[in-house]
Amino acid sequence: MKKIFFLFLSFMLLAETQGQPADQAHTEHAIYQAYLEFFRAGNRAKLDKQIQRLRPGNSDQDYYWGSYAMYLKAITLLETDKKKAKEWNRKAMALLEKMHNKDSEYYALLATERNLSLDFLPFYKIPFQAKQVLREADKSLKLDSVNIRAFLVKGVNSYYTPKSFGGGTKVEQCLLKVLELKRSATSSVIKASWGKREAYWYLIQYYKKTKNKTAYKEYCRKALKAYPEDPNIRQLTAE
Repeated sequence: MKKIFFLFLSFMLLAETQGQPADQAHTEHAIYQAYLEFFRAGNRAKLDKQIQRLRPGNSDQDYYWGSYAMYLKAITLLETDKKKAKEWNRKAMALLEKMHNKDSEYYALLATERNLSLDFLPFYKIPFQAKQVLREADKSLKLDSVNIRAFLVKGVNSYYTPKSFGGGTKVEQCLLKVLELKRSATSSVIKASWGKREAYWYLIQYYKKTKNKTAYKEYCRKALKAYPEDPNIRQLTAE
């Protein structure tokens, strides 16, 4: 499960914020750059600053992006302090719950954060919470049938679900859908842009895992063309 949470490690969101309102594009980029600073220098100060900046807010945008920043902080703690990681993810979900408009983006991020929570559960509890992730993703799609982040969660959920529990059957379908759709066609006040890089990453991993060499080479080529400077994709496609 841990690989789920580190795929964001080297993603540069600036290129993906085109078409967003300027304030949200800046916020999303600033949060990500603060997150990346931890992996560059082992410093969470900038990420903490983003959390502190957004935490006092009382708009849905503040709640969403504050929650997202807390979720990323939880990721930075996974390897060194799982107890704190669990607590920050809990805080992220609690802040997200404050959103007044429980729209498609709310449910997509909630499902993403619940996916992270699976890493803190005993094995016997994981299947039940994994089903809740899917229910939330489906709710997101019911509210916005083209929300790529909801399709991403469903694909990732299927990727990590064991075959004995029906895993692997929706990976390709959902992740290809992420790449096919535009980033946003929603009326939500939340204008997030993340999702497509992650879909490429998982598709390449999936095709490698299933030994589909033709598809693997095709999506390595497409990913490198779309994100030539992305070190995560570059490393993965060089393997």
